[in-house]
Amino acid sequence: MEIIEPGHTRGNLRMLETQIRNGFEIPESLRKAAPMIVGKILRDGTKREQIAAARVLVAMERVNNPQPVQHQHLHQHGLPEQVEGETFEQRRERLRERNRRLTRAC
Repeated sequence: MEIIEPGHTRGNLRMLETQIRNGFEIPESLRKAAPMIVGKILRDGTKREQIAAARVLVAMERVNNPQPVQHQHLHQHGLPEQVEGETFEQRRERLRERNRRLTRAC
């Protein structure tokens, strides 16, 4: 793919961005030339070309510096609800009784 094809700069940049994002094999010559070409377009291109070049730059940055994915766990690990002022033995007995009732109902 020639990145500097007259009249198709944005399309070529979009194709390059897609190739980078999807992990496709990019020819060595293009990989070496891309940062220089993108920089030149960012400096001298039209506004639309600059936006397309910025997207390529962001895609290159993500590939070169991947960020770990943050997960937030919202569920709780632990024991069932506790009645205020209840001792461990009282809680154990209350839960045993609940289990008895549930197993009889089945």
